[in-house]
Amino acid sequence: MTHNTSYYERIIFNHSWTGKMLHSQKVYYISNLILGSLILSFYAVMAFTEHYPCLTKSGTNISKGFQLAFKLGFFIHIADFANIGIFDYLIRLMVNADIEAKGIVMSKTIMMETVYYVMEWGFRCAILLVTIL
Repeated sequence: MTHNTSYYERIIFNHSWTGKMLHSQKVYYISNLILGSLILSFYAVMAFTEHYPCLTKSGTNISKGFQLAFKLGFFIHIADFANIGIFDYLIRLMVNADIEAKGIVMSKTIMMETVYYVMEWGFRCAILLVTIL
């Protein structure tokens, strides 16, 4: 490293916790992918298999509402899985590339990261709403 590196770069590259943090990011990313694919497979089975009708005492079929909820959940989880599996990884690469090339995170990357986090929380809220449905 040269003397022209930023304070942020010196903190990142000179501390021993950096390796632990990078390892924990990989574990977090891989566990998100595994759990996301597991949940996605559960929703796929529940959304697209044939179900016996569940009838109330009055004869109303309530299984159609469950099938709608499972299909909505499936499509929301597909979008969330793409968000976690693709965009999260790309944004982390962009942040690292900005720090290595310029010493700071560019405003464009910060904006994309903000959009990613808003989308992530939007998907979480949508999943919660479908779960309550």
